Amino acid sequence: MNTTESDINRIFSDIQLRCGHIRTSTIKSLLKGKFHFESPKAFFSEGKQPSLEEVAAAFHQYDCTILTAFRGGYTFDENMQRNEKLKADMNDVGLEFSPVRGCYREAEWEHPNVENCFFVVCKDEKKKETFFHSIYQLSEKYDQDSFLYKSSGINPSAFLVATNDDGRKEFRGDIKFAGQLFKHVPNVDAWSDARDGRFAFMLKGMILIETEDKKIKIGEGDIFDTQGYDATGIVVITKSTQKDLVDGCKAYNGARPLAKHIFAKDSQSETSIHDTIIRAMKIMRDNRCRRIGFHCSAMIDDSSESAAKVAYNTICEWAKRNRRKFDWIVIVDIYGDFSKITKANKL
Repeated sequence: MNTTESDINRIFSDIQLRCGHIRTSTIKSLLKGKFHFESPKAFFSEGKQPSLEEVAAAFHQYDCTILTAFRGGYTFDENMQRNEKLKADMNDVGLEFSPVRGCYREAEWEHPNVENCFFVVCKDEKKKETFFHSIYQLSEKYDQDSFLYKSSGINPSAFLVATNDDGRKEFRGDIKFAGQLFKHVPNVDAWSDARDGRFAFMLKGMILIETEDKKIKIGEGDIFDTQGYDATGIVVITKSTQKDLVDGCKAYNGARPLAKHIFAKDSQSETSIHDTIIRAMKIMRDNRCRRIGFHCSAMIDDSSESAAKVAYNTICEWAKRNRRKFDWIVIVDIYGDFSKITKANKL
């Protein structure tokens, strides 16, 4: 199935919205001295495997992506042939790229799974949207679940963009926050190889975005990393098919109180979501959790945005009634629904 031009435009706009929020937050942190930034000095050159400094410079200066035609079910030689076709397609639309290796290894594995990938950059600021369209269509053509996309600038974060039904099912939509850029990462989980080391986008800590209520913020990061954003309690409300969050709850080490609720059904009523949130927040209050990480990824009639509106309004109502019982609430926006609905509310 080929995604329409209007849908790709919508997805690109959604990414720009979230990047804009993060960029504003990053600049405010920079001005307050909470964030240190040095512009990388190295320059990206096409064709050769880049160094870590060249990768960092490219991510800062340009919109970038990592793309491959490798796919399960093919032999290595077949995947290499698919990559050659992808290279030809990228050359046809004038994309600039260099080779990198995408790797994944579980801790108990002796060797990682490796995919040959391409680090692709957009050096023309005026063609960012055209660049995104080209990458999206190529990822879709070669049946990739998703691709990583990083917008230029001091914003250190990237997003995963789904380009088939498997990806959209996993992300519960089109986009998922990938995390912030780290260099010299260990050789476990997912990473990419540069010429002189490993780099990855990882969920650590939390990027905070303001709302109208100074005690409620939207967060981009890992809700379970309580030390990273100093949470004293967390709430996770999701559905049984949301594997990443369900697994995250199971693996949580219990350092801070966790109030969780896993809906058995895919779709919920407004009342069910509201009442579940109120019960979870009571657990936070009873445990005297003053700094609360919150996430709700429910659905109302197949609409995650409708559920996010109910969740957001419920949190705002609870906050008004319990002002003295908490210091702040961070609504963790894993899938971007809260960014969308807060935009609608002109926050």
